[in-house]
Amino acid sequence: MKSDAVTGGPTASGELADPARRSRRILVVDDESDVLKLLTDLLQIEGFAVDTAKSSADALSRLEHAEYDAMLGDLRMPLVMGVELLDEIARRDPALSRRAIFMTGDQYFGERVALVTRPGIPLVTKPFRAEDLVQALRTVLDR
Repeated sequence: MKSDAVTGGPTASGELADPARRSRRILVVDDESDVLKLLTDLLQIEGFAVDTAKSSADALSRLEHAEYDAMLGDLRMPLVMGVELLDEIARRDPALSRRAIFMTGDQYFGERVALVTRPGIPLVTKPFRAEDLVQALRTVLDR
């Protein structure tokens, strides 16, 4: 499900979308359709182009055919967890792995520890504020 960024218009914070971000492509990976829709809408309002993947396998397939400026993924997904996805992205595209952000609503300690021991990989806890997610994206995109 590929979508193009919106042009101009107010953002969630009431400001105009930054034209420099309009060409930034974000891959959003989450196994929940409602979450994908919410994140796609939010990021498009902020001026980003968004592609989505419902699984780690789908995300890796998309990485074979497109380049992304950042990846936003769910930490816990069926079959391949977020940390394993990050390892595979690092193998294929080390620069993108440094521009990855993970989200979690789960308090499963083991997976969180595996992620936070990797310096520079932001973890956004659900529920989160839209501004916090957008700020995390800005931070990794500035790397």
